[in-house]
Amino acid sequence: MKRLLPLLLIILILPSIAYAEEMDISLSGADEYLAGRSYDLELTVKNNGPAATFKFSILGVPSNWMNTDVNKVVLGTGESETIEILFSPPKDARPSLYEYYFTFQRMSDSEFFQLKALPNVRQVSDAIFTSVAKSCELCVDTIKIEGLVENTGTRDMDLVLELSLGNDKVKTDAGYLQPSETADIYESFSLADFSPGEYYIESVLKDRSGSIIFTNMHTFRVPSVENIEYESAVSTNLIGRFSTLRATNTGNTDSVASFTSHADDSWYVIFSGPEPDKKESGNYTWLVSIGAKQSAEVVYHELYWPVFAGLLFLIAVGVYVYTRNFSTTIKKTLKSRGHVKKDSELSVSLHIDNNARELKNVIVKDFVPGNFSIVGKFETVKPIIKKADSGTELMWTIPIMMPHEHRLLNYRIKSKQDVEKTVHLPSAKMKAKHSRGTTYKQSIRPVIHGSKENAPDRVSVQIDK
Repeated sequence: MKRLLPLLLIILILPSIAYAEEMDISLSGADEYLAGRSYDLELTVKNNGPAATFKFSILGVPSNWMNTDVNKVVLGTGESETIEILFSPPKDARPSLYEYYFTFQRMSDSEFFQLKALPNVRQVSDAIFTSVAKSCELCVDTIKIEGLVENTGTRDMDLVLELSLGNDKVKTDAGYLQPSETADIYESFSLADFSPGEYYIESVLKDRSGSIIFTNMHTFRVPSVENIEYESAVSTNLIGRFSTLRATNTGNTDSVASFTSHADDSWYVIFSGPEPDKKESGNYTWLVSIGAKQSAEVVYHELYWPVFAGLLFLIAVGVYVYTRNFSTTIKKTLKSRGHVKKDSELSVSLHIDNNARELKNVIVKDFVPGNFSIVGKFETVKPIIKKADSGTELMWTIPIMMPHEHRLLNYRIKSKQDVEKTVHLPSAKMKAKHSRGTTYKQSIRPVIHGSKENAPDRVSVQIDK
């Protein structure tokens, strides 16, 4: 049995030697490669076996440093082919030997043929910020960045790293590093005001004196995120139901909020609010555009109109009662017989009702237009008369008026010509002092209808303010 063991080993080794001799693989390139530069490599493969199709792949880390457009080659017996490969170590590559495997898999029997390469990468900067990793949850609120500051030179260095994202900057003290020594860096930036798009973080490595040793850019993308949060507030009272729907866009892009609410369509309900974009089975839907980080509201009311109408009626009654019984009013009335002709006399009455508090220094003024004259006879208190170019002013002074006191001031006027068209006499005005200040009142303007119009014999007007 011991004599057969060497024979068995020879039998096992021979296929491997034949396997290796079925394909020749060679790589042409430089002895060393500088970080931040690109190199064209040539991989030559010769098929010493039977004609076949081979699947080609490159294995190694980092995988994105080695790139080619070829993924399959077809070779006859004795045929060769050269594959162009681009080797691009980035500017923050750490100085080291990197391991890559160039693999050909024969598709007929899945046999592998492989070449191992160890490209030697050298760093051109005395220090670098490398092994950079960026992480963020959806990249909407915050981005975290971490990496290593490494002394790649031959002397000790005291280093400071500056990171900037737009106008936001942070400075980190990497410390005093010996050659090949590293320092861990952990920083973060807020993305609260960033719109969707591609951005970059700039890294600048300096020594303690401020001299720039290394710079780099690290790109990332903020995706479009739509997120709308809804809330509602509803209150109900005797006259109706009042609803406020609110939406807040917490995303980073403009969006459309869809407000949906059920509205009462009973006969006694009046809907008051913005017209919905959609109505279906009592469900109302409003579509509103909302900018990023903005809010919008839809406010509507459902009024119970019988109750509402009843309340309005009670309020109107209350106002009327108050006006009649608890306020001060001045009313100007005009009495005439038929159409007003030249020399026709008209009786004007001013009714002052004090239904509020005690009044003092009550001054009442009225004005007679120039196309009328005053008849000298006064049936009540005679006023102070002042002539003017446009007419005559009448003024009465009442020292005091007690609550619920009524005063009547009367005078007569005569028309200087026939009144053919409607004439509006001026308003009578009143001013009085009371315990809380001064009150002002004014009547509406009485109307005299002309002879060419149908006119009532007596016009009575009143205003309450």
